[in-house]
Formats: sequence, structure tokens, C-alpha cells
Amino acid sequence: MMDLTEKHTQSWIYWQYKYFADITTCTPEGEGFYDENGELYEDKVKVLSRAYPQIIAGQIDNYNFADVTRKLKLEYVLVDTSDSSIAHDVESLTSVVYVNKQYDFKVGAKVTINSNQDKVDVSCDDYTTNGLIQIIQKSDTIVEANSLLSLEISPCILAEACTCK
Repeated sequence: MMDLTEKHTQSWIYWQYKYFADITTCTPEGEGFYDENGELYEDKVKVLSRAYPQIIAGQIDNYNFADVTRKLKLEYVLVDTSDSSIAHDVESLTSVVYVNKQYDFKVGAKVTINSNQDKVDVSCDDYTTNGLIQIIQKSDTIVEANSLLSLEISPCILAEACTCK
């Protein structure tokens, strides 16, 4: 189901906070995040927690979060800056990706830019506090129409190999 939402770049939300004896649930204990003793179902949170693009400066081509490797693959068309009469500020050229530091990216995140790496910078300024990674298109670099950026964000095993930690 989650792969389908990503395929169609559709947002989703899981909203039952705790069990309220709802007869439409699929399990006797309900579908909430907490058991009858108030303990968090961490396995459920781990399954539903996924890295995802929050803001894209450009147009998403595709993205996928792999459940087993916990790696996010993202491709998007960068903002066309070939027309010098159009001003682009840093905000309009910044994409933001969320990763869950508590469950998936405990040591840190490795960001690998696979195409057009000379067109972007990676910022980890909001990583420590919010688990946000910014991909900032360089404003002083001309990017032609339909230029595709391909990147991967994967959990680090060793802190030395991390882009963000």
C-alpha cells in the first residue's frame, strides 16, 4: 500500500491514536498506536515511519522508500534557471526531505547525488533537531529545462560515512 502512495506521489496519514472499541477495526486490540496499558506499539510505528520528500523545488519524477534497506530513492526535475530574467531566491530552490532519526537514521544519513551533483548542495542544518535534509539548487548555476536530479538517502552504519549526523 505504501509503495502505491509513493508511486502516485499521494500523501497519507494513519490516524487512530488509541483503541475506542470500534467494530470496524481488523484486530481485537484495535488499530491504535498504544495498547491497553498505554505502551507504544513500536513495531507499528517502525512500519509506518518512512523517509519522504516534504518540499520539492521542481517536479517529482518518482520516489520510493525501501522497507528492508530503509533507503529513500528520489528523482525530480530541477527548477529551470536558464531564463536570467526570472529571479530565483534560495527558498524557491530548496527541497526538503524528512528522515526518522529515532528508528531509521540513528547514526546519521548518507546522501548520494547520482546525477547533476554539480547543480546542488546538501545542508544538514535542520537534521539534528528535526530530521530534515535540504537539497539546495545552486542559484549561480544555469540549469536547463527538464534536468533530472537523482539521489539516495540511506542510513549510516558508521558516523564517519554520514553526510548528516
